[in-house]
Amino acid sequence: MNKENKFYIILGGPTAIGKTKIAIKMAKEFDGEIVNADSRQIYKDFDIGTGKPSEEEFKEVKHHLFGFLDGNQRFSAYDYMKLASDVILDLIEKKKVPIVVGGTGLYIHSLLYGLFPDGERDETLREKIKIEGEKKGWDFLYEKLEKIDFEYAKKININDKIRIIRALEVYYKTGKSLTENFKATESPLKELYPIKIFVNEKRKILYEKINKRVLQMFKEGLIEEVKKLVALGYNEQCPAFQSIGYRYVILYLRGEIDREKAIELMQRDTRHYAKRQIVWFKKEKGFQHFNPDDSGKISEYIKREIRWKKLSL
Repeated sequence: MNKENKFYIILGGPTAIGKTKIAIKMAKEFDGEIVNADSRQIYKDFDIGTGKPSEEEFKEVKHHLFGFLDGNQRFSAYDYMKLASDVILDLIEKKKVPIVVGGTGLYIHSLLYGLFPDGERDETLREKIKIEGEKKGWDFLYEKLEKIDFEYAKKININDKIRIIRALEVYYKTGKSLTENFKATESPLKELYPIKIFVNEKRKILYEKINKRVLQMFKEGLIEEVKKLVALGYNEQCPAFQSIGYRYVILYLRGEIDREKAIELMQRDTRHYAKRQIVWFKKEKGFQHFNPDDSGKISEYIKREIRWKKLSL
């Protein structure tokens, strides 16, 4: 890299940890703007259940890629990569610090390492592969995978149906093995230096925050929001409705569970989701870990990275 390297900031962490508050503080201090990396907050009309920033927070600093997509539309990680990288590069051009904020690991991965086209699931094709495996045996499909992509096949178990299906699906769709596709990918932001920050805290405290946040969502009108969304014509099977924040409210409105059970299940599943997010970020290399109350330390770390790496806009 050159002596003066352009950069962007990634702020990741589990749901309810307080990323928005930290990001706004960072944006004000470093003359930055926030870029969403949450796969549910991209949808318009779906606000309370996705935990979007409040109207007041949106007004404090400029935000990008929030609420721009119809809830019926599918939006792949590859789509996100193309759109978000364009926003980030545009901010760099304007001498603004891009601050990517969210907990969707695949979105963040796409910016750091890239994704290959046609990387999204093809359910029809996957079903055909699954039927073939059930008829001819999974060892038959595994042997087929060995011929197509021996390097990847030796990394997985012969009974790993999910990965066998995925590897064959990618080959049929792209004409290249999964290994070839991975080797050909590169970050759309490869010329930029990412300052990677992960915020987390003790599990007990985080889970208490999650439980309180779910209760707050119901107080703010989550049930009424779902009623409004249904009235607007959103089908219960649409992509935006698949997030944790909505599925149990829908069951409540159907009369299948009561309000207290909806809250309990939503809290439980959100805690499980947060745990998966933490595991993902801990496996990622290069993220500096902080407590959400360490805003001063986060600021000093960013300044140190800028100074030591001779970063600029």
